[in-house]
This record gives sequence, structure tokens and C-alpha cells, in this order.
Amino acid sequence: MSILRKRLFLLLEGWGQASLTGRIIDAILISLILVNIAALTLSSVHSWALKYQTMWVAIEIFSVIVFSAEYLARIWVCVENPENIDLPSWKARLKCIFKPIMIVDLVAILPLYFFLFGFVGLADMRYLRIFRVLRIMKLVRYSPAMQIMGTVLHAEKRAIFSALMIGLVVLFLASSVIYAVEGHIQPEAFGSIPSSMWWAMATLTTVGYGDVTPITLTGKIVGGFVMLMGIGVFGLWAGIMASGFSEELRRRGFQVQWQMIAQNPIFASLSAKEVLEVSREVKPVTLQSNYLILRKNVKADRVFFVVSGHVEAELPKGTEILKNGDYFGELGILHGGLTSTTFVTLDEVQLLEMGRRSFEELLARHPQVKEKILEKAYNRRHWFDEEISEI
Repeated sequence: MSILRKRLFLLLEGWGQASLTGRIIDAILISLILVNIAALTLSSVHSWALKYQTMWVAIEIFSVIVFSAEYLARIWVCVENPENIDLPSWKARLKCIFKPIMIVDLVAILPLYFFLFGFVGLADMRYLRIFRVLRIMKLVRYSPAMQIMGTVLHAEKRAIFSALMIGLVVLFLASSVIYAVEGHIQPEAFGSIPSSMWWAMATLTTVGYGDVTPITLTGKIVGGFVMLMGIGVFGLWAGIMASGFSEELRRRGFQVQWQMIAQNPIFASLSAKEVLEVSREVKPVTLQSNYLILRKNVKADRVFFVVSGHVEAELPKGTEILKNGDYFGELGILHGGLTSTTFVTLDEVQLLEMGRRSFEELLARHPQVKEKILEKAYNRRHWFDEEISEI
């Protein structure tokens, strides 16, 4: 059961990394979300709502069934998330349920259940339909840019709040000063501090609609200073968001790296915590086609795990193609200290690179992994120029 849950987790939460099934599932869910958005939009046209009512109802029922299954599946597999390694299952699932995106998923499917179980009538369903609009927010799960934006806003909420307070103080000061300078000359535009705030906001944001402008020399000087302060205030927000984006990209790169490791069959016997430890010892590498990765008879100091693409091993008698789930470079470390074969990429390839010391520590710490690697190495004896009996 745990193996099934782990596989389902990688399919649902792995963004389709190196998995055709994962990409197909993502494509189906995204398509269904888009169909729902189109159906909600078209059914708002009164004549179409009546003419195609049966189709709208069928789409709604089918969508709720699929989205409900997806919702429950995500709650079940969330314990496999590396972020939940140290949490008991019930805490991990409770944490998952209260994630903003999971709340959106739940609210998006609740209206139909409320109607089916008699909690609301047909008239009330018209008001609850607005919650179906939230289904467009489900696209956040499949858009890395939107995910990062939401995460950064949450992670940097204190810094953003501080910058917002600074902006409000500057807004109030600018409104007060321009009121004192221009209020008696243009009472219709600057007759009070609240009315002056429209000009101050437009000037601070450098939008400058032009519908309200100071006409005195002093007012224009004040306007110039407000523009400069606006650049500083919003530059502060931009800096906070930029640093937050950078940190979140680094964190997500580590998470994707964990998923790449977890999908490799050689690590199937490791727990989530052990996979997390291994992922810290590798780095992702993307190479173009016809790239020479390793040359024969040079110092063996790295092992590569294939995530996607194809690598050609040039053997003494022909060639062999390595693909997703394969690895290479271990023979040179295990026997002789020199690489046994030349490896060249056939197309764009994603690899995970591990240094010699980390590889030797991996074998020492995890006997089950060592056993699989030694067995594979024994079967690769034909990769050497001379037949050997032991690895």
C-alpha cells in the first residue's frame, strides 16, 4: 500500500517529471478545469443556459466526481511529501487539508454536494455558483509562476506589511502637504486630505492620470518629491519580491531534485527521509544532444543517474542505450579507478550527478542499495575490454 501511495504521490505532485503517466494526468485535469471555465462562462448567456442545460449539468456532475477523487487522493498521499517526513500521518493530512490550494479545491466542489444533500435549494444554488469560479484557481497547482507568487507573498508577509505601512505613511504625508499647498487654490481637487489622496496615490505609483495636477510652483516641487518617494517605496517592494522569488526557486529546485531521486528504481527501497538525505548529495545537470559526458580510461570520480533523455554507452562490442531509471559511472569507482566506457548524449538529457565520495558513503550507509548496484555492475562486465569475474 505504501508503494502505491508513493507512486500516486509522484504522479499527482511531481509535475509530471520524467513520467508520461504524470503528464497525462496533469493534462486531463488542466483540460477539465478549462472545460469548467468555458462552461461557466457560456452558461451565463441566458439563451444558452436553457438550450444546453443538460450538457451543463453533465459537465458539472462529472467534474465534481473527478475533482472529489483528486481531492481525496491528495489528502491520502500527502504523507509522502518530504516536508512531512517528521510528522505523524494525521498531522500531515490535517496540514494538507488547511493548505490554501486545498481549501480552494474543497470550496469549488461543495455547492453541488450542498444541493444533493438538501442543505440548499435550487434558488440558493444560483448564489453558490459563484464558488465554481474558484475552479480557475486550481490552475495555480499547474503553474509554477503562480505557485511561486503565492508562496512568496505568504513567506514575505511581514516584510511586505512593513513596506505597505511605509507606503501608507508616505501617502498620508504627500496628501497632507499637497492639501496645505494647493487646497485653497484648487478646492475641488485638493479641498481635503481624503480627496488629495487620489492625486497622491496616482503620483506615488507613477501612474499620473493627469486629471488632477498641482498648478503652483510649490505644488509642482512637492509633486516631484512625491514621484521620487514613490520610486523608492515601490522599489522596496520589488526588492522584497525579487529576493523571495530567488529563495523560493532554490527551494523548489531542491524539491524537484528529491522527486527525481525518488523515481529512480535503485532508491525504491529507501524511506522518504533516506531519499531526502541522498538528494542533498546530488546536483541536477541538463545536457544537450551529442555531449560527451565521460571518456573511457579517465579518472572515475562521478556517478550519473538518468532522469530523462537517452545516453549512449560505447562498448567494446557495440553500443547500449541508457534511459530514465538507468545510471552509469559506477564501474570505474568500483573497479580500477578509471572509467570503463565512453558516454555520449543522444538528445537533451537530464541527469543527477553524484561525486565519488558521496557515492562511496551511499554504499556504506545503505546495504540494500549497494546490493542492487553490485548486482547491476556484475551484469555489466561486458562493458570492459577484458572479461572480469568480480566487481
